[in-house]
Amino acid sequence: MLSYDSTLIKSKLQTPEMIYHDNEKQPYTEFPKGVKITQYDNKMKVVSFLTAQYAKLFQADERWEAKNNVVAINQKGDTLKTEYLVWDKKKGKIYSNQFVKIIQKDQISTGTAFESNQDFSVISLKNLKGQMYVDVQEK
Repeated sequence: MLSYDSTLIKSKLQTPEMIYHDNEKQPYTEFPKGVKITQYDNKMKVVSFLTAQYAKLFQADERWEAKNNVVAINQKGDTLKTEYLVWDKKKGKIYSNQFVKIIQKDQISTGTAFESNQDFSVISLKNLKGQMYVDVQEK
């Protein structure tokens, strides 16, 4: 499924199964076999990528809930790994109240909760459990 803004492709969603639950009090779309979501900028450059083994989209709230082996990667290559993630598109935030690991070019951080803007440029880890700096030598 592709998402457009005018004639520009903004995102691409890939899933083997999609179930609409429109008779619920809060309608949602379920992705019981997982999702791959790719976000693009106006020049069709990938700005973020998210995969999960299970997800729900609450259309009215523009809110995603992803579970089970969630991996999100931003444009800089920063990687977030967790078992549960909420992406609130209206507020432009992503967050989790479960263990998270953030892998960046020069450090790996872990914590028990997390909040960030959509592109990971402002990250807040709660109950920081560990931070390891690494020296990466590029060839």
